[in-house]
Amino acid sequence: MLLLTGVGEDGGRTIRWSGGCTDREKGEVTLEAVTRQVDEDHFVLEVFGTAPDGAQYTVQETSYTRES
Repeated sequence: MLLLTGVGEDGGRTIRWSGGCTDREKGEVTLEAVTRQVDEDHFVLEVFGTAPDGAQYTVQETSYTRES
């Protein structure tokens, strides 16, 4: 199970999440995510992981659009 907690910025249009989960192969995995509300009809979710050397990399980026 993945558990993230977050704090809103700029009136809640951006939320920075952090937390983690347990991976069968890697053990404890720490993740960070950012949700950005682009406008009333669009938002973006970016998920970041940390490589063994400490560098951050993008795990996933998803853009959402409200259907009319």
